[in-house]
Amino acid sequence: MSSVPDAEAQTNSKELSTYWEMGISFGEIPIMAGSFKPGISVGYHVNRYLYLGGIYQITDHISRNDDSFDAKNLGFNNLQSSRERVAPRAILHARLRPHQNLPFVSLGILSNGTDKETVTFGDAEHHIGQNSYQGPITVSIKRKRAIRPALGIGYHHQFKNGWSLSTEWSFDWFNPVPAPQLTYTSDIDIQQRDLELKTVEIEREFRDNVHNRYHIFHLGMGYRF
Repeated sequence: MSSVPDAEAQTNSKELSTYWEMGISFGEIPIMAGSFKPGISVGYHVNRYLYLGGIYQITDHISRNDDSFDAKNLGFNNLQSSRERVAPRAILHARLRPHQNLPFVSLGILSNGTDKETVTFGDAEHHIGQNSYQGPITVSIKRKRAIRPALGIGYHHQFKNGWSLSTEWSFDWFNPVPAPQLTYTSDIDIQQRDLELKTVEIEREFRDNVHNRYHIFHLGMGYRF
């Protein structure tokens, strides 16, 4: 009498543990950055504990202004705007979890394109190096593209109707944060030595910010088939 329920349970177990999944990915939280950074995700659930797949997110443009960590850390006054070009991001990875209801650990290869942020400051007094200067200045911060190993954490919840929700945050923890490429644009006549000292200061602040590590953030919805 129990053979039918047992057969149904085995079928459902198989459906929820070995299947392909495709979905959409968002790389930014709109209420924080005014952007979605959309992308796609695809992968195969080998069993309840192992998933092999990838995520790709397209180029996006963001205006963070006062919410930009790097703009604040530059140390100039009278911030006018901060505009970012966030390059494509992708990851090929394996997700491992000890139990189907627990968070997973992600191990993989991460690709980040060249990110660029342009920060504009209005007419004000700026302390640069060992001197103070008066006037507007624009700073371009560029992080070169790279392919790096990545380690992250996330969570995946599978609904019985086929839909799923997932989130992940993976970083390159194995290499130091890269030094940014800086370009200053201003009508102010700034001494070269002062610019060199300012560059060292900005690089230190840039490297101390964990968000400047090569990384990918994913918030998405998928469907199994």
